Amino acid sequence: MNKIIVISIFLISCCVNAQSVNLPKQIQNSHEEINQRMFNEMAMDWTKIFVSNNYLPPVGAQFLCIPASSNTDIDVVKIKYQIDENIFTITQTLCGFFLEICTNEELNLKKVESMAQKVLKNAKSLTFKSTNADLTEGISVSAERPAPQHWLNTLHWNIKGKNTMLIYFIKDDGMPSALDKGFDDSSNKNWFKMYNSNMKNKRSSKNNQD
Repeated sequence: MNKIIVISIFLISCCVNAQSVNLPKQIQNSHEEINQRMFNEMAMDWTKIFVSNNYLPPVGAQFLCIPASSNTDIDVVKIKYQIDENIFTITQTLCGFFLEICTNEELNLKKVESMAQKVLKNAKSLTFKSTNADLTEGISVSAERPAPQHWLNTLHWNIKGKNTMLIYFIKDDGMPSALDKGFDDSSNKNWFKMYNSNMKNKRSSKNNQD
């Protein structure tokens, strides 16, 4: 089995099963509420990079910020919406993008591939191959792509039950990044805390300048 799939099993479980929780007090005060809006804006910006316009969340829809629980250090943002008869759930970590689609038909490799080609941007020539005997999980076939489309080369997919598919990949816009991006826990922990600290440092620096 592909190494990335192995190390990401726990992370995937946390993402797709994350539920709404009460935010801790440190994320409820006035200046942290701005960060809630910031995370929503960041998540929506990433979504617009990867998801075709016809399948984007409705205008005005908001990502829910779900802080790490006692079981994991992974912070996630999540949104759920419906287009036609399909239910979409997008979950994002610091480095990962997870798109779950619940359909009204029984899925197989070709149907998952076809759906991905429609829903994802720059994916009309996307090809999937299976990595297990049941043909229920796999990866995308690598191809020569410009830097802004390198995320397609990190794409994995699987079929859950009969009519639910999950596509996930590394968030990569082709720009240089200081992050060591991956699906593992260490690459995705303390997302909210890291950005909150950065915002506090910026405020402190601005106050000192004033």
